[in-house]
Amino acid sequence: MSFYKKILVLVFVFIQCQMSQANVLGTDSQTFNPTTNGLDFVTVHSSATLEPGIVNIGFFLNYAVNTLPYLYGVGGAGATRTRFNDRLLSSDLNFGVGLAPNWDIGFSFPYLWSQQVDDGGQLGRYSQTGVTGQRMNTKYRFFNGESWGWAAIASVDKSLVENNPYTGDGPGPTFNLEVAADIMLNDILLGFNFGHRWRSPGSSLATTYGISPLPNQWIYSMAASYLLSSLDTKLIGEIYGSYPNGKSGDALTQNVSDRERSSLEALFGVKYDLTTSLAFHVGGGTEIYHGTGTPAWRVYSGVNYAFGPVWGKSPLAAAPQPMRDVRNLPKVQNFTLTFLRFKFDSTELDPSSFKNLDTVVQMIRATPNVQKILVEGHTDSVGAEAYNQKLSQARSNTVKTYLKDHMPELNKVDFQAIGYGESRPIANNGNYQGRAKNRRVVIRVTRKIMVGDKPETEESSITF
Repeated sequence: MSFYKKILVLVFVFIQCQMSQANVLGTDSQTFNPTTNGLDFVTVHSSATLEPGIVNIGFFLNYAVNTLPYLYGVGGAGATRTRFNDRLLSSDLNFGVGLAPNWDIGFSFPYLWSQQVDDGGQLGRYSQTGVTGQRMNTKYRFFNGESWGWAAIASVDKSLVENNPYTGDGPGPTFNLEVAADIMLNDILLGFNFGHRWRSPGSSLATTYGISPLPNQWIYSMAASYLLSSLDTKLIGEIYGSYPNGKSGDALTQNVSDRERSSLEALFGVKYDLTTSLAFHVGGGTEIYHGTGTPAWRVYSGVNYAFGPVWGKSPLAAAPQPMRDVRNLPKVQNFTLTFLRFKFDSTELDPSSFKNLDTVVQMIRATPNVQKILVEGHTDSVGAEAYNQKLSQARSNTVKTYLKDHMPELNKVDFQAIGYGESRPIANNGNYQGRAKNRRVVIRVTRKIMVGDKPETEESSITF
């Protein structure tokens, strides 16, 4: 069994073993919900999706104080930021998978680990720990420009919390539809989400607790991030909230808790890339508006581990297509290899890369009048800049040697190799799949234009 399959099996067993229902008097649900694809922000969606076959596994812990509501009109009792009345330790286990270009899906399992309640009064609380819900989402990106894009996100939440006045007795699933847009301004990525939440409340428990089920809601959020490439660290700030759309099903809407039906929360955190696949998050947040589920203070930490593609685009190049009329070939042909593999922390090629390079060799051999072959090495931004520069130079030398050894008939051609390190990114170094695109080798083949040649373009590019 492969390493990745072992991880998925262990996670599945964990979920099945922990699938016990929690019971609560009070909060609707936690407002801190990390994205399942692990791209760009923490809880706010960008327009980006996981590429086909890319898998992300995330695990986040969050510790929140003063999250639970006071019942029966205890005005302002839980509103102070200095008196800690309750403490909740929760987690989110997330899975994200890229299904097709511009389309991914995700699953999330929130879990309550512990609670501590200091003020017994009329403070709502959970009666037991366990999985509190099940969520599924899907995102489709409709547009991806050079500096901005937008996507639609649909999700469904199934609460496993019983006896909850904010959802009613025996509620149905909650459906959410959002639009996500982002734009890159200089080195700052801005994200905006706006959507609607349709609730399916159960029977009202207002006669028992004085709280009617929440109505449908408008949901909104915005985020900004800035990547410190020299530190492999991204700074992230977010604001997210909700606003009721209409009244609940009761003839007379009741809310005798200290919590408003609207909510608004701010968050600030950092993401540190431990490796090209593993990212660590840490940060904190606070309520701006004293609504359902918002804490006086929150601290969180988490990891996202991405790998793949486990299907879809193969790391082995396809057989070369028949060449066009050689007289129409451009002066410069660029071959970009994004799936070239080297042994870990080494300049030695992995045997899985030989087929890609052999394909390039065949295509160069079919190119007449080759004058120069330049091999460029590029890395992502993880690690020290000087180290990446040295590694990219060494690896480009390795590829140059491979090409020379397999094309002895071109021994008079000018072969050169240069390493650019992390200085020329073509994608966002702030996430796994962007870093994968930046770790590449580009082979530039320049040919002499002869009499009778009629190139359609000056330069062409092929990416493996």
